[in-house]
Formats: sequence, C-alpha cells, structure tokens
Amino acid sequence: MSDKFCMNRRMDLFFIVLFILQSNAFVSGFWFSRPEVCYDHIGCFSNAAPYDNANGRLPESPDHILTEFLLYTRQNPTDEFLLNAFDVSNISHSHFDGSKQTVFIIHGYNDYATSDLVQAMKEELLKKDDLNVIAVNWEKGADNLIYAKAAANTRVVGAIIGELLKNLHSTGHSSYSKFHLVGHSLGAHISGYAGAIVDGRIAKITGLDPAGPCFENQDPITRLDPSDAHYVEVIHTDGSSLIQLGFGLDKAIGHADFYPNGGVNQPGCSRKFRLATFSLITGRIGRFTATLACSHMRSFDLFTESINSQCAFIGKPCDTKEDFDAGLCTGCGNGCAEMGYNGQQDGHGKYYFSTNSAAPFCEQ
Repeated sequence: MSDKFCMNRRMDLFFIVLFILQSNAFVSGFWFSRPEVCYDHIGCFSNAAPYDNANGRLPESPDHILTEFLLYTRQNPTDEFLLNAFDVSNISHSHFDGSKQTVFIIHGYNDYATSDLVQAMKEELLKKDDLNVIAVNWEKGADNLIYAKAAANTRVVGAIIGELLKNLHSTGHSSYSKFHLVGHSLGAHISGYAGAIVDGRIAKITGLDPAGPCFENQDPITRLDPSDAHYVEVIHTDGSSLIQLGFGLDKAIGHADFYPNGGVNQPGCSRKFRLATFSLITGRIGRFTATLACSHMRSFDLFTESINSQCAFIGKPCDTKEDFDAGLCTGCGNGCAEMGYNGQQDGHGKYYFSTNSAAPFCEQ
C-alpha cells in the first residue's frame, strides 16, 4: 500500500482518509495499466520503471492540462501575452527579447500562475532587471483530487516547456545560458523535466521546496537533479515526512541545497492539524499558506525576498540538521554560498542558515 500512494512510512489517520478518497479512482480502473500514451509534438510517456513513481499513472493529455505561458516584460508588466510553445510566429509577435535574461515561474500542486505569490515574484523580478518573465500556468493539470495524477502530469508540462525553450532559442534568438527556471513543489520537478529536454543546457534551476510524495527516494531521472541545468539550487523549507504534514523533499538533490532554519519547520509556521486532510485534498495551497502549508510555501517567500533585498541569505556549510541545531555550523569553512536570485552559482553541497519568523526574513 505504501508504494501505491507514494509513501515509504506507516499510515496514520491522515493517510487512511487519503486512502479512502483516492481508492475509488485507484480501483475504478487500472486504466493506467496501459504501457504508454503518446501525444503530438511531445512524444510518448511510459509507466514502466522508473516512471512508475506516480502510482503507475500516466500523464493526462496536453489538451486536458492546457498549459499556458504568460509572458510579462517591462513593456507589459501587468497584461500578460500568451505564448504558444508550438507556434514560432507567436513568439515573433510578442515582447519577448532574446537578448535579455528569461525567468520562468512554475507553480505546484493546486496552485495557479495568477496567484498572489507568483505575481509578487514576477513584480520583484521586473523591478530588479529588464527581463522576460514567463509564468507557467498548468492549473488544470495540478488541480486534481488525486495527487498522484498531478505528479504524473509534471512530465507532460515539463516536455511542453522544453519545446518552448527550444523555440525561444531558435526563433527568439536566445541563448540557453539566459534561461532560469524557478519551480515550486511539483513545479520544481517540472523544471527538471524541462531542463532534461534540452540536455541540461539552461543556466539555472531553482527548486522551491521540491515535492516529496512520489519523488522521495526515486530514480533521479524522475525528479529534479543536477544534470538538468548548469546550476541547480534547491531551497528546502518543509522536508519532514508527509506523515508529519511535510510536503517537501529532505534529500539533497542539487548542486547547492539550502536548508533555512534546518529545512523542516519554519519559524512563525504552526504544525497544528487544522483540517489538514480536507485542505490538502480539496483546497488550493495558496488558500491556507498561514496554516497547513506555511513552511512549504516559505521557500516562495524567501526566494522572492532575495531578488531585491539588500540583505543576503548566506548559507554556511553543514552536514546535518542535528549539527545545525547544535550550533556547530557557524563558520564558512570551505566556503559559504548565497541563496536566491543574486547567488553567484558557486555553491556545492549543503548549506544552513537562520531567518526571521516574518518578512523581512533575512537576518541582518
């Protein structure tokens, strides 16, 4: 049963409820016993190992997911231009400028591209630099009662982003070295799939608390990993087990992995249950950031603050949370690293630091 529901630990009441809600769809069909599905433009997807990590589910079609690319620039900072990943003429008629850096923002489970958090990040990016900012909306693929279905859909969304990257490179005349993908939760793994499509040639991926369920302890090819970009930065803020209401992935999976406040419980965030099961299954994460998913969403806040803050998030090398909690990680040793948008992309290893419990989070 643990394999069926993307978990490696015992089930408690939380997961019994989750089982009841999911089993109907699970038993109703071994429709996902089909070996693969194929879609125009992006190819075929198998559920053979190691791609059986999402309970053996196959991704839904692009026509169902309806991935959208909302382009914002300083010429159109509030009125998005919808890019088409497969229509090169559409790119030519947009404000996209291949000579400038491009940042993709990719939301996670039960979120959407026009949420306050995504839009706040977009605004800070355009305030900082003259960029192309592309908010990726895959709301219909992420808004699933069955979490594993959304996890499977990340493969299709990543493939479509990969095709857009190719066309922005060829038609938009942009170097792959100008692309930076920022993905939250499931969006972090989408970033990994997209980066793999272009053989890891993009400059940077920032994984904001990459989702743990269906990806923890799985083959690196199924999740974000260092081969997906020249530099992969990961910010872990909710890395405890899901049985403890942790949504993130604790394992170090990037070139540089940052663990604010130990990477598990963020200051100012309550771990109280508060109708957690109902909220996880039926509500948007953005609607309960102050309660259930506060630590998971804190990665979003920290990265957004890093864009224009005069205070840098400096991570100190540290092997474990236990060492950090014991006060053993106070020096730079072999070198500290800066987390976030302005980091020099020279970090390699695990880094820990403390933050405030509310914005501004960076400790002076």
